Amino acid sequence: AGGRLLLRALRDLPRLMTAARSQGGEGATYAPKVTADDGELRFEAEPAVQILRRYRVLAHRGLHTFIASAGRVSKVHVRDLRPVDPATGPALPSVVPPGGFIYCTHRQILVVRTADG
Repeated sequence: AGGRLLLRALRDLPRLMTAARSQGGEGATYAPKVTADDGELRFEAEPAVQILRRYRVLAHRGLHTFIASAGRVSKVHVRDLRPVDPATGPALPSVVPPGGFIYCTHRQILVVRTADG
């Protein structure tokens, strides 16, 4: 069905182009240009929902965060991101602040606390 629709649209394209009219700018929405800074995940400052949205939208461009450990700050590229189910996932100790993390060895995942816990 999709192929036939495409063929019909291509066949009728000259006629459709003569009937084309300008859309105009009224009611149009514009998004700001995506920059490299938009690829930084700030776990300590953003709620989990916002981080997951940013991941869904920008993962194809590459995302990163900065993690401090043993007195050093390292840039970490985020390749995969999933919310942890509190009922079944590894629990973060309450002393871990937003932006803090633990490495879960048996699952081989890094668990990071977000601004909203």
